[in-house]
Amino acid sequence: MKTVLLICSDEEYNNNIEAQLSMQFHSDVILHIITDEENLKKVASQPNEVSTILIEPKFLQVLGTSIKAKEVFILDDNTSDLPEGHISKYAGIQAVLRVISHKLLKHEGEVIDRDARIIDVVSVCGGCGKTIASLGLAKRLSLMGRKVLYVNTQALQDYLPYIDGEKKVLSDALVRQMSYITESTTDMMLSEMGHVGFDYVPQMEQITTDMKVLESAYHEIVENISKKYVYDYIVVEHGNSLSSEMLKWLSHSERMVIITKQDEISIRRTDRFIGQLKGLKGQCTILCGRYDNTKPNYVNKSLASSKYPICEYVPELSELSLEKLIDDGIFTQCAEAML
Repeated sequence: MKTVLLICSDEEYNNNIEAQLSMQFHSDVILHIITDEENLKKVASQPNEVSTILIEPKFLQVLGTSIKAKEVFILDDNTSDLPEGHISKYAGIQAVLRVISHKLLKHEGEVIDRDARIIDVVSVCGGCGKTIASLGLAKRLSLMGRKVLYVNTQALQDYLPYIDGEKKVLSDALVRQMSYITESTTDMMLSEMGHVGFDYVPQMEQITTDMKVLESAYHEIVENISKKYVYDYIVVEHGNSLSSEMLKWLSHSERMVIITKQDEISIRRTDRFIGQLKGLKGQCTILCGRYDNTKPNYVNKSLASSKYPICEYVPELSELSLEKLIDDGIFTQCAEAML
């Protein structure tokens, strides 16, 4: 058996690390947590050998030299300019996984030759159900066995009411860090994720622009996370305004879902938007929200449908519970189109 020794008095940090590392370790790896000096002295009183030690600086002197480890990492309260061998506590599980020996993890030997697939969800017509469709797509993909992250880049975010389960908002510390993205910012973001079958970036309570957080900050975080091989898919919901930042990002989109409605005005706006996507080489599909089969359907006569397939018609929804919509089979065709 191999042992990883976590020596830390921060109960919240310990609980978070224990819950997540236990799912990452091989079955022959044990995580042993020591929270106080007295217990550390007992363990250190006898010669011992472990694979890895994660330790707060205040315990170093007590640790001594009786416990031998192949690797030792200092849990640092700082988030930047860390000395070699130090990892930020605030970066959570991702900081640990980045440095710990891959021989201890379940996926040893796996070769991953791609980043996460990013799915951009966009619309230029209001009230079409873009947010519930984005969340539904993330949920449906997760039920298909994929590891999925949902990210909302809108200035005014209001998606928590649609989520059944844990509802999280961004911490003040992370909001402050998002004005200048670093590796530590990305790790902090990963440590704060909400979990409801799929992961989601916690909602920002303030309007993002009031906090000097630009849309490009979310784009940069998505780009950084996609390279860490944590997720299979990242569903990115964009706002309705066509900013230059958004158009630049979408011009390189690998997968895109365009949400529209069936009425003539919505289709005209959607067609004008598609006309701006010159040179788009990625996979693109159309989802028609709030569909009513008793009303004229202009989707089939649109530029949108002549260029891209229509993956799904989602009916007018009387209940906006994500779990209920998934139980009714909604968003299945959209998810299958993105696989």
